[in-house]
Amino acid sequence: MDKNLAILHVTGLLGNAISQDQISECVDGSAIPDDHGRLPGDPDWQPTYDQWWAAAEAAMLAASLAGDQLTHVTSEGTTMVIAPKDWASTANTWRRRSRIWADTHQGGFTLIEVGQPRTYRPTTDLYRDWGDASWT
Repeated sequence: MDKNLAILHVTGLLGNAISQDQISECVDGSAIPDDHGRLPGDPDWQPTYDQWWAAAEAAMLAASLAGDQLTHVTSEGTTMVIAPKDWASTANTWRRRSRIWADTHQGGFTLIEVGQPRTYRPTTDLYRDWGDASWT
């Protein structure tokens, strides 16, 4: 997803809880490899962002800015209770939808050695006596 669409997505989820500049900063922090696997530092990288990670970061920012809130008021025998938005739980939910979260929590990130020949090594010695000892 490009930056403008990611900003629109996050804005749609958070409304006016934080400013557009703050949302833009959260989106900038959610850059991911593009469809060709190029990382954000690559000059050929096509700007690609994880909108759910950005939304989670924005929700955590909103939670940190909310501070202490008045949750109930009693006047003339009547009590009004307001439940403030639980931005931390919302952030955790959105983070779990994120591609970054999926890649880091489900074994998606691995080291790939480019240009290095892989030598075959069997994971068992079950076939040792079959006459082919080229792998030893």
